[in-house]
This record gives sequence, structure tokens and C-alpha cells, in this order.
Amino acid sequence: MRFRMSRKEILFIIIFIISSFQNMYSSPIKSDDGWMEFYNEKILIIGEGLRIREEPNIEAKILGRLSYGDIVTGEWNEKYKRVKAVFEFINNEDLLRMKDINYKKNLKNFWVYIRTDEGLKGWVYGDFIACPFIKYDDRVVYVEYRRRDFIYMYGTSSYKDALNNGSEKNFIYNYMTPILVIKYPDKKIDLELNYFIDESNFDLKLLYPFKIKEIKMWDSVNTLIIKTDTESLAFEQGGGLGPRYNYLFKYDRDRIDRIFEYEDGNVLEFVKDDGKVKKIRIYTQYKVTRINKNDFDKILEKLTIENQEKFKKYYYLVEPKINDKNIKENILSFREYFSLNELNEDDKKIFNKYIYCDDNFGCKFYNIKTKKDVEIVNDLYDRNKNSLYFSYQLKPDLNFEQLKEVRKILKGIGFGVFYEDDNYKTFIWDEKEFIEEKK
Repeated sequence: MRFRMSRKEILFIIIFIISSFQNMYSSPIKSDDGWMEFYNEKILIIGEGLRIREEPNIEAKILGRLSYGDIVTGEWNEKYKRVKAVFEFINNEDLLRMKDINYKKNLKNFWVYIRTDEGLKGWVYGDFIACPFIKYDDRVVYVEYRRRDFIYMYGTSSYKDALNNGSEKNFIYNYMTPILVIKYPDKKIDLELNYFIDESNFDLKLLYPFKIKEIKMWDSVNTLIIKTDTESLAFEQGGGLGPRYNYLFKYDRDRIDRIFEYEDGNVLEFVKDDGKVKKIRIYTQYKVTRINKNDFDKILEKLTIENQEKFKKYYYLVEPKINDKNIKENILSFREYFSLNELNEDDKKIFNKYIYCDDNFGCKFYNIKTKKDVEIVNDLYDRNKNSLYFSYQLKPDLNFEQLKEVRKILKGIGFGVFYEDDNYKTFIWDEKEFIEEKK
């Protein structure tokens, strides 16, 4: 979903935010902090002696300590209704006194509520966590988060203009930026993931990484793919959520390079020459991501037994149940399954206790603490499933050959609307990045 705001709307929102934070530690900011960002995710601790606190502030009681390399899990906090909490670290009067771009102060406190393997729960400071991450024998690859001052000035059209023209109109916008880190035993390299889209620095792309994995493109070259939620922040027009993007990186012991980006719904084909990827082809409308249950059953009736087995391997039944392993990746909206008006009063109470909905981020499970909680939520689903809408979802990590086989099966029975097989864009490797081939 994309939206744009006028300058008056932006000014209203900024005034509202400023007036909302009168105290040193006010309520968590709910508009910009990804309330479920670390939920149920494994988190790597990258600070020694990190304190676990009872409340998300530095004066709170210490419940325990964590060591560098410990792994914990992001947990839901019922009091604050979130996993990640962001607090203003400066009061209203100080904020209004900002007059120039040389003003330097960390404006926000960033905390994450975690659970250890031993069951201890508490808040840890966000400067010392990493998520997602991959551990190897000789290195660790992870995303950490650092504070970044972003300077906005009314009446300017770019970040450079704001930076070069200090005035009382400046507003310092502070956020936690994700940093991709490759840490070896003897050194560390990193790359900021947020970036400006063009040289004018007009449009800032904010990334919220939620998955990282290794891919093999060239021999003896390390390459990664990072999946993200994306937000675009533009001067004058404001900003808004964008489509999910995936990013390809290559790295060695000295540097990390972003080499390609593409929208998550598109399909990639790596074209190799002598075992090396020389081209990438991007296909749109190449796959059928979701099929409702009735159509899925009809498709199976038309297939041979052999193709039925193949086809069923590539799709899974989407159910609003806690044991759906793909629920994080696909951001299911429970509004597609449950209508509160159709639930009885007891089931409405269960829904509101365990399912939290947000207009931007869809609906998620929360407050799941025990096996009994899991049983209660899944029983809610079972009691109401006869009146629910069901669909099958394409598995998220299929390679190009598997997607090609699914496409062939569906086209063979005339199901779905597809572009032609040769409808793609080609990007050529130029030893630095993949550049679109001109036709």
C-alpha cells in the first residue's frame, strides 16, 4: 500500500508527535517502530554483559545478564502490546529548542522484549542485538541496528539542501537503521542497508530485514539474499509503505556490495555461463501465489496422479493456526478468515486476546505463552473453520526450476493468467552489479 501526504499533513503529524512526548519516558511510539518486527525470531546478542531489565528503561530493575553470542527469542509484552519499544529520549521543550543541524543527541531509546531458553523474560537494549543472522565456523553474518540522524527542513526538496542550509525550520528525524555486518574473528565489515534512491537524495528507502540466507552464484564468492519490508520516505510528499523487496549482496573480507534488488513477487532466473552467473532474468506474472481451496481441489481432479503429487509438494494450505511455519513470511491477514460479526461472544473474547490487528501490518498472533494458549487459539480456528475462506499458498523458497514446473502444470490445464515465457527483463553482470540490458 502506498500513500502520499501533503506538507500540511506532515506538519500536523510532526506537531502531534512533539506534543505527545512530554516526559522523559513516554508511551512507545506506535506509528513507526514495527510492533511485531522481532516476534518469535531468534536474536543474537552482540554485547558482553547485556542487562535484562524489568522495564524498557535504564533505571529499571536488572533481572539477569547475557553474554556475547547468546541466542534468545523475541517475545510479546502484554503491558506495552509489542515486542519492540521505541521511546523519546528528550522532552518537548528541548525538542522545540532545536535550531541548527549541528544539534547532536540520541533522540530515541530502542528496546526489545526477549525470552531466554531458561524462560527468563525482560527488556534488552537494542544497540546490542542482531536479527536476522547466520553463524558459520569462521564468521557470523547478521543485521544490527544503529541510530541515525536524518535532517528534514521545510521548503527543501532534498536531503542535501537540508544539510547545507541550517535554519530554525530543521526537524531532526532519528531512527534505527539496519546495518549488514560480516564479523570474522579478527575483523568486521559492514554496510548500511537504508539508502537514497537517486543522486538527488530525494527519496530515502527504509528497510526492515526479516530473513537472510546464503545463495550460490559464483565459486569462491560469498553471496546473500535479504528479504525486507520496505518504506519510502520522500521530501515534500511524505512517505508510505511500499512493496517488499529482496536484495542480493556479495562480500569478501574487505567489503560488502549490494549487487541487485527486485520486488518480492517477481521471479528470478540465474543464467550461468561456465558455472558462473552472468545474467539475471526477472519475470512478472510468472506464478500463481495463492489458489482458493475450491479451485485447488478442481485442479487436482484434472491432473494425473504423478502431477498431483508434484503439485501438492509446492503448495500448502493456509490456516490461521499457530503451527503455520510460513505465517511470518506471508503476513497473513486474519480478516480474510474471521468475521468478528459471525463469532459468538466467547470466541470474540478469544480473538481479541490472542490476535492483534494493525491497519498497516495485518493481523498477528500475540500473548502466546503456554501450550494451553496454542490449544485455545487453534480450537477457535477448528470451531469456525466451516465458515472460513481457505486458500493454498505457494511455498516461499522454491527455486526457478520448481516454479517453472508449477507453471507448466497450471498452463497445461488452462488455469491462471500468465505472461508469455519470453516476457522478462535481463540484467547483465558488469563486475560490480547487474545492469539492465538495453533492447
